[in-house]
Amino acid sequence: MLLPLFIRPYLALLGLLLWGLVSQAQDFRTLFHGNADSLRVYAHQLIDQPAPTVTSAVPAAPDSATRADLGLAQVYAAQACSFTLRDHCHLAAYRYCGPAATTILLLHGVASTAYLYNQTAGLLRQATQATVYAVDLRGHGRSEGSPGDVAYLGQYADDVANLVATIQRKKPGGKIILAGHSMGGGIALRYAQAHPRGVAGLLLLAPLLGQDFFGSAPPAPATSAVANTFMQLHLPRIVGLRLLNSLGQPELDSLPVLFLNLPATVPLRQCSYRATQSMAPEHLASALRAVCVPLLVVVGSRDEAFAAAAVRQAVAASGRGQAEVVDGATHNGIRHHPQTYRLVHQWVTHL
Repeated sequence: MLLPLFIRPYLALLGLLLWGLVSQAQDFRTLFHGNADSLRVYAHQLIDQPAPTVTSAVPAAPDSATRADLGLAQVYAAQACSFTLRDHCHLAAYRYCGPAATTILLLHGVASTAYLYNQTAGLLRQATQATVYAVDLRGHGRSEGSPGDVAYLGQYADDVANLVATIQRKKPGGKIILAGHSMGGGIALRYAQAHPRGVAGLLLLAPLLGQDFFGSAPPAPATSAVANTFMQLHLPRIVGLRLLNSLGQPELDSLPVLFLNLPATVPLRQCSYRATQSMAPEHLASALRAVCVPLLVVVGSRDEAFAAAAVRQAVAASGRGQAEVVDGATHNGIRHHPQTYRLVHQWVTHL
């Protein structure tokens, strides 16, 4: 189907949106001179584009080097526990008990689980003496919920608010540090934007800082190629769904836009638009400006997903908190690199 002639001049602008500037468009209707019907037609054309594909399959069983980078070995003892959310959804968790009055709530990355963050949680406890709760997010691991989907945009951050309130009731007066890796870091920052003083500190490891940041600061081609074999975004569909949302039509927000190259036996292999949009703040700058508590961002120099220098620059430009680059650490390796926890220990002692 050919596009109407008056739509074609806007393809260049929409092309820019496809390459990481999706979240910066505020009122799509102005692009179409108020013609909502034409905008709707174009949105559906974008939504119906074929899903992206990857050129190589991910092995069903990772090799020893990959397992070491992911930190899959179960090293630290933990107690299984759970939380019940306001909508009666049960989230599974592991508790790593520490002697300090401080509690750390740890959020994992996309398609991962709290079980796979055993080393991260244990090292956090060692570095801080805090009790650490590693939680399976909604739809992940042993938690209830639809894999790769949420009921509405922003539900992950609302779940975090529910978890923080529960911990505060259990340990009144105790400090809570919210920690997150990758997607978990993005959710933590989204929570902090809505609840600027909800926790005592914010610890982000290789975080997805914002929807507008993700496409604007890609890593070097050699490392981004590695990341692209694992994850692909359906960029045309994201733009199309944002077009429909600008018209007040969120009915298709359950469609998948993030595709993960994982074995067929894995239940979470794709994420919906509303889940993907819930993984980080919409705008990084405004989210960082909202942070009113101590903030530490740690990223590896060999991160395959985000450019370390850009992460440090973004945090420095905000005037909020500190950002540190760990030499030689990868996106997942940052979770168990010794330098990460030296930085965490120094940071926590000044909270």
